[in-house]
Amino acid sequence: MAATARARTKRPGAIDVAASALVRLVPRRVAPLVEQARLDLRTVVDGLRGEGPAVYSTPSAPITSPSSLREIDPLEAVLPRRLAERYATVRRDVAMVAGELRGHRAPAPRPRRAAAARSRYDAWEAASIAAPTPHAFEVARVIRETDDART
Repeated sequence: MAATARARTKRPGAIDVAASALVRLVPRRVAPLVEQARLDLRTVVDGLRGEGPAVYSTPSAPITSPSSLREIDPLEAVLPRRLAERYATVRRDVAMVAGELRGHRAPAPRPRRAAAARSRYDAWEAASIAAPTPHAFEVARVIRETDDART
């Protein structure tokens, strides 16, 4: 894949990486405390830097919540970006193979329609929804159900 086509995601900070490594070492019941300490520490550090949390969202800068500590891989965060991308690929491939060995099948890819066919179909679908075709029919009889309802 070309380097320009890769999505550049923001790498986690040192606080996030340290907390993620700590969560993997402590018992599960302590993990929520580490998570809260991480969020509190990030708030304090961001405040000292003058980087307060965003109070509104725009299309170019949406408000995002911090990643879960289980989503942050400490090894991937400390590796150089090119090695981190390769490491993430290997992890994903190993997880897929392990899933296959356990009997979990990946969904089959669906074939895509060609762009020209897609645009023709979308235009036809939009036209058929926007302007329904009138149909002529003959009423056989009218049944008076109530004073206000007839079928």
